[in-house]
Amino acid sequence: MRIEDLTPYVYSKRKGIGDAVAVGWLGEDDLTYKTGKTPVEVIKILKQHKPQNLCRGVHMCEYCDECGIEVGNGNGELWVMNGNKLFIAPYLIIHYMEEHNYKPPKEFIDSVLNGFMPHSLGYEMKLQTILK
Repeated sequence: MRIEDLTPYVYSKRKGIGDAVAVGWLGEDDLTYKTGKTPVEVIKILKQHKPQNLCRGVHMCEYCDECGIEVGNGNGELWVMNGNKLFIAPYLIIHYMEEHNYKPPKEFIDSVLNGFMPHSLGYEMKLQTILK
């Protein structure tokens, strides 16, 4: 499902996510996404995140059919929090950055680097306020 970067998150109707914004929701017909080198540290930090809002089954990469690679396990979301801002990305965003050269918006990159780190007390406290 294609959702424009930094627009309101509309994939799930989960309560508590408020004004979350979407990042990395690429669609199979979308070859106009921004490309470039994402800092390695961003990818390392995202890999530490525990997927949220898991769904049954797997979500396959829409682009790897052409590449001949089969990638599954894209059935969850990564929640990046910086202050009161919540970014929600599909779990496959890591694959999109590593294999398809997708470059997320600077605001998202800065939040990954400067926001609540996964498993930190601040992250867990913020997560609990969202999930209650």
